[in-house]
Order: sequence, then C-alpha cells, then structure tokens
Amino acid sequence: MLTLLITLLLLGLIILVTTIHQPFIQITGYLFASLFLLLIIIGFNTFHFVTTIATLIFSLVLLLWLLLGLIGLTTQTPQILLKLNFKFKLTLFITTIWFISSVFVMFLELFNLVRLPFYCAWICLIPVYFIVSLLAYYVNTWLLARSNRSSKTSQILLVLGAGLTDGNSPGVELKRRLDKTISINQLDHHISIIVSGGQGPDEQRAEAAAMKDYLIEHHVTEQQIIMEDQSRNTWENLANSQKIINQHLTQQTEITVISNQYHLLRVCLYAKKLNFIVRPNGVRSNRKLYPSASIREWISILLFHPYRHALIAVLYAILIDLLLI
Repeated sequence: MLTLLITLLLLGLIILVTTIHQPFIQITGYLFASLFLLLIIIGFNTFHFVTTIATLIFSLVLLLWLLLGLIGLTTQTPQILLKLNFKFKLTLFITTIWFISSVFVMFLELFNLVRLPFYCAWICLIPVYFIVSLLAYYVNTWLLARSNRSSKTSQILLVLGAGLTDGNSPGVELKRRLDKTISINQLDHHISIIVSGGQGPDEQRAEAAAMKDYLIEHHVTEQQIIMEDQSRNTWENLANSQKIINQHLTQQTEITVISNQYHLLRVCLYAKKLNFIVRPNGVRSNRKLYPSASIREWISILLFHPYRHALIAVLYAILIDLLLI
C-alpha cells in the first residue's frame, strides 16, 4: 500500500512538471496514461505472466502503429517529409530504433532469458515515458475535438495551410479544412477569413494563394479573405496571423482556428505560448494519412520542450525500475 501511495505521489509530481506552463487539458491525458502504466506495474508484481503477455501484445500493436506512421511519412506524404528539418528526422529515426531495441531486450528480461545491469534497465525503460506521452496525446486530442464540437464560431476564422497537390492545388487534408470553412461561411457571410501558409520548396505558389482561389471558387467573396503567405510552419502560421489580426482587424479577440483534429493540441500549445486566444475547430483526417500525421504531431510536441521531456523520461525509467524490483 505504501509503495502504491508513493508511486501515485511521484507520478503526480512528474505530471505536474510535464504540464506546467502548458494548457491544462494536457493533464487529463497524462493522468490517464500514467494510471494505465501504474496498473501494468501492479500487474507485473501480482500477475506477472498474464501481464507480460498482455504488455507484449500491446507493445507489438504500438510498434506496428509507429511503423505505419513512419511508412506513411515516406510514401503517402513525401511532400511533408521534405519539409521536416534534420532534427525531426533524426529524432524519428532514433525513437523507432530505440523503441524496437528496448521492447526486445526488456521482454528477454521479463521472461528471465537475460538479466540486465541496472543502468541498462534504465536505458531500456526510457521509451516508456514516450509511450505514455503518445497515449496522452491521443487522449488529449480526442478530448479537445469533443470539447469544441458544439462551440460557437467567432467572427474571424484562421485556416491553417497544408500541403498542395502537384505543388499547385489544395491536397486532401487542406480541402477538408477549406470545406469546413465554406460550410461555416454559408451560415454567416459576415465573417473574416485568414488563410495562412507560405510556399514550400516543392510548391509552385504559396498555400494561402491556393486556399484563397479554392474558397472563391466555392462562393466565398474575395473581400472576406485575408492572405498570410509568409509562414513556413504552424508556429509562424499563428504568429504572423496574430500580427495581422492586431494590426488590421481587432485586438486579441478570440479567433476560431480551423485545422485537422490531430493538429489541434499543438495549435493550442503554440497559441498559449504566444498569448493568442484561439478556439480550435477540428476536421476529421483521411484514415490513410492519420497514422503518419498523428505521429508527426506527437514528435513535434515533444520537440517543443525536448530537454524537459528527456529529463522526465529518465525519471520515469528510474521510478519504474525501482517499482519492478
């Protein structure tokens, strides 16, 4: 009982450190994922064999999901892969190899086939925190999408850019965002619409220009549309659009941001950092693109505070190793 109470206290402190200075919606996901982890740890100490098999199945499913995401990045969305910086690609590669190696080595130990020194165990347990953060990401994304499903739309819409097909016209994901904008505009023709997105290295024109043409083709008046065509990523989408809003529209009124549901959590994190008051409005993603897109978002969130997450991952590994002894 004492061990359980100490574990809960330590997990609570880790969650607090992880989510401080970030939107409180993150706490829900981390609580859920950490309690899930706690149940697994208790299971190892009580029902070792059954828990080991269940964890093995879970790990294999998670590994398959990560591999689907990696394959999707390289095959289904090559234009997005080109936009990723070297640090992101390196993190993705190391994370995948580390996770596969750790799962293999830890299960050798769980089945008593090998005995690791304590420092090796910590190294192999470090990916556990990132699994927790991935589960937390999906929980938080689902909650965020549900919480804004019936919210009222503001008078200013900010539509975030995405990749163009053949470098010229909106791709599948971007069309979903624009179609959502069109449906909102049909209910209220007095809204202002900011389309945000610059020109990528594989694109013939700025995403904002393609977005504007698509909206006009679907009966949105040109006077309603404001272009922000200098941004290269989500952070610049928000920062540049915030300047436009403050200079030409209004001062810090709540803005409705339209993007895919997998993107909402990172949008909220960046907006919080910028003191930008936003109301996210999510659209569903293409099923084939979802694994790669969601994995990309999760890694982007980790890279927002990389040293903090790395430190907490080590603390998680030490704590789990102590509890499993």
